[in-house]
This record gives sequence, structure tokens and C-alpha cells, in this order.
Amino acid sequence: MKTKILFVDDDANVLGGLRRLLRHKRQSWDMHFANGGPEAVDLFSQFHFDVIVTDMRMPQINGSQLLKIAKDEGQGVVRFVLSGEADLEMTCNTVGLSHQFFAKPCDPAFLISQIEEPLFALNETNMRGLGRDLADLEALPTTSSSFEALLDAICVQADLDAVTSVISRDPAMVLRILQLANSAYFGRPCRTLSIAKAVERVGLLTLERLTKLDRFCVPYEQSGLLEPVLEQALETARSLTVYALDVGADTEASDMAYAVGMLSWLGELLEATGTCELVGNRGKRSAQISSYLSVLFGLPDRLSRTLTHYSAICVGQDTAEARARGIGQTMFLKAVA
Repeated sequence: MKTKILFVDDDANVLGGLRRLLRHKRQSWDMHFANGGPEAVDLFSQFHFDVIVTDMRMPQINGSQLLKIAKDEGQGVVRFVLSGEADLEMTCNTVGLSHQFFAKPCDPAFLISQIEEPLFALNETNMRGLGRDLADLEALPTTSSSFEALLDAICVQADLDAVTSVISRDPAMVLRILQLANSAYFGRPCRTLSIAKAVERVGLLTLERLTKLDRFCVPYEQSGLLEPVLEQALETARSLTVYALDVGADTEASDMAYAVGMLSWLGELLEATGTCELVGNRGKRSAQISSYLSVLFGLPDRLSRTLTHYSAICVGQDTAEARARGIGQTMFLKAVA
């Protein structure tokens, strides 16, 4: 069955260019092209799309409004923005509604790969049903204390190091900051798994705006359910960083080790909020969820590969110590004591 994709732009020349550049994908993609938001909404009423790629600045129905409509369909549509420069308010409103933001002009090969990789990841892990729930996520959950600490670090301390410290302790915040830095939401993306570099790239003013709009993370009402997961994630991330240093890994590999350790607990975090259920091998399923979200959000593929490889070998690794050891073996190809 072909992947059904909708491309939306109010510029007929842009749509024509996309038709020509993507013509060779007609054997595997069922492509539709909408000249503006109203035409796209009309197509929504006729078809279910697997992927939508939309411009931002459009009359009548802009890109963020269209993404909201697509998301509210609740059928796991993968949502991308392909746009020129937009104002801060409009761009901030797409965070949570979109999974990645591509700047015009966009390399066709890159665009194709970013569209195909989440779909491929779903098929490889047999997660299509769960994948729809994950794609429909808009707000990433955190604890009330983490949310308040982030606001304090941004608005009171106004200190990048303090902000980095808060974000580094929370898997959902780590996922979001890496998503924003590795995609073109606020300028040219930087390919990084360093939380500090990602915070610097996004900047305090943007983080303040996103946090006040509830677009970065939102406090979960039953924060007590999340706190044990945050503790496990932090212990795993710290242990993996020690392992990385012990084997002589460079700074980039150490940053990745920390990020992988934090993100490996996303499944448990979402399970605590009722978003998903980790049936069977919990460690395996959680790693698969983390791998899929990292692909969907456009993080560097070395992270998703590590999580995928780890999911293939993990057995009953539900504690921070066991998970750090298993991921360490995957990353550094040696047993870690």
C-alpha cells in the first residue's frame, strides 16, 4: 500500500517544483498537492494522509492552523513544516503540532529521507498502532517542580547554564530541546546531541516564549508518578557518561551517552501518563519508543541506531544500573562492569 502524502503551499510554483522533484517517488507515494489551507482541509475530508508537509505563511488558514486540524484528526499523521522564515509567534505555535521544520530551499534527498524514516521505523518495530498515539502527542509531560525550576532558570536567573542543568534532568525536556536545535524552527539547525549546545542554539528568549505558551513541556497533574522515572533516567545518563569517560570517549560520544541514557526512559515516562503501555519486555519496548521519537523529531540518526541496537539485546533491564550497562555494551562494544 502506498504512503499517502499531502503537500500544501499557497505558491503554485513551489508545488510545481515539488511535483517535478518528487516524480520518481510515484511508485511508492500517493502524493496530493493542495494550493493553500482551504484546499488542504477539503482533501482532509476525502482522504486519510500518513504525512503532511505544509508551508507556514498562507492566507485564510496558515500552517500552524492546518497542523492543528491535521493533529486533531487523531490518526497519527506525521506532520512536517517546509517553509521560509516565519515570525517567532507563528513558529512557536508549530512546536508540538509539527515533528520537524525544514527551511526552504530544502534538499530533495534530505526531505525524502526525513519523510520515509519514521514510516520505516514503525514497520521495523511493529509499532503502527502505538506510533499513531506517539505521533499525536502535542505536549510533553514533566513534573510541576521541573517546570517551575525551568521557569525560574529562564525568567529569574536568566542563565544558560542553569537552564541546561534543569533540562538535563528531564527526558521530555531533553527530547524537546534536541528536537528544536536539530530542526530549522529558529534558524539553521545544528546536528548535535549536546544539551548545552542545544540550549545555546535555541536561546533564552525563545525558551521563555515556548514555556509560557506551554509549547516546551507542561506539568503533569500527578507529578508523583513521573518523579521515579526522572530519577532512573538521571542515574542511567550519569552512569553512561562515566562509562564513556572510562573508555576514553570524546566529548561528542559522552554527550550522546548522556542523551541516550535520558531518552531511554521515555517509554516509562509516557506509560506513567497513560499514553502507552509497555507490554512484555519493558526495556525493549521503551527503547523502541525512544528510537521512534528520535527519528520522528529529526534527531541525529546515530542516537536512534544505538537505541534500536540496544532494544535487540536488552532482557529484563528495568533498572538504571542494568540499562546503563546494556546501553554501554551497545555503544562501546565491550562489557562494562
